[in-house]
Amino acid sequence: MKHAKYILLPILFLLPGFLLNGCSRANTYAPVANAEEAFDYTKARQTLTSHVSDTVSRVENTMPSGTPAEQQSQFFALKHEIETVEKELEEYDHQLENGFLNNSLSLKDYQIYNARLDNLEDLLDSAEERLDFSFGMEL
Repeated sequence: MKHAKYILLPILFLLPGFLLNGCSRANTYAPVANAEEAFDYTKARQTLTSHVSDTVSRVENTMPSGTPAEQQSQFFALKHEIETVEKELEEYDHQLENGFLNNSLSLKDYQIYNARLDNLEDLLDSAEERLDFSFGMEL
């Protein structure tokens, strides 16, 4: 028993350090090694703009029809599409933040891209509200 305290004391002193260092977050915003791996913010925004426009158009052109079960199916298909595009927008937002933190985007460029992202999010939110209203299903 006498020797147990010699083993336990160093463990008690070292354990918090290991736990704290193990929980610290490494810099995940490392600069890109070469230009071929660089993220194309403009192309990604254009793709997202197209996805948002297509989704908004589908929501605007869809009216509930058929049986209640078919209407529910229509609603959830469009709701899923909106959620998928929302996830794409979130990923783009993370890319913008990473680019700014890596200094591959200036503050001005970050603000411009972020403002355009906000506009896309607003369009998608409005479409989601229209969908909920037209189908009478608010989740």
